[in-house]
Amino acid sequence: MPPFALHRRRLPLSLLLCGLLCLPVLAQAADGSPEESNARLFMGHLRGQWDDIHDVIMRFHNQDPYLRGVAWINMDWRQGKLASASVDSNTTGDPALGPALIAAMKSWSIPGMSESWVATIPFKTEIRGSGDPSFPECGIFTGMVTDVSGTPIDGARLVLAPRDSLQARPDTAYTNREGVFICTLIRPGRWRLECSRNGYLPATVDTLDIERGRHVRRFINLKT
Repeated sequence: MPPFALHRRRLPLSLLLCGLLCLPVLAQAADGSPEESNARLFMGHLRGQWDDIHDVIMRFHNQDPYLRGVAWINMDWRQGKLASASVDSNTTGDPALGPALIAAMKSWSIPGMSESWVATIPFKTEIRGSGDPSFPECGIFTGMVTDVSGTPIDGARLVLAPRDSLQARPDTAYTNREGVFICTLIRPGRWRLECSRNGYLPATVDTLDIERGRHVRRFINLKT
């Protein structure tokens, strides 16, 4: 095993990626070493396979939109494959998050990665919009869209339109590959929901009550 793989480096990294997850993934070393090269290859692969991680985060925020914190993952990569991984620490409060992130990376194969790379990577998560000053005054709407057999529907479009005298703009969201959707910063009041996807009949919820600081979760079935 080459010398750079004999110790596990805890990487204090600062790359902000779009979506629900802040994942730092770039090694600070800049000397052209195999360790730095492997870190850069990992970062590039992560960008290309971002949906694998993003889907995990959306899955957890569908259950608990207030989940936030950092899960540190110990990783041992061998010839571009994740040979082993474990959770070093987890401040999110949900012990299942770390193993789910590891499972999402198990199928990855990173071309060009040298024989071994050992590192500890921080995955920081908080739901989109939580830093907005109005977040405590608004509601959160999450859920899942499936067909009648329970199979998740990717790319379903959800439009929230204000009802009655509610002065607010419509909000639009789309489901991910697991059929999960998340809407935040929703003004309290009554809304109307329309869900649609090509190849399916649209579904409508005429009245959706959103309360201040509350989380509403719905499961929606689309028929063909």
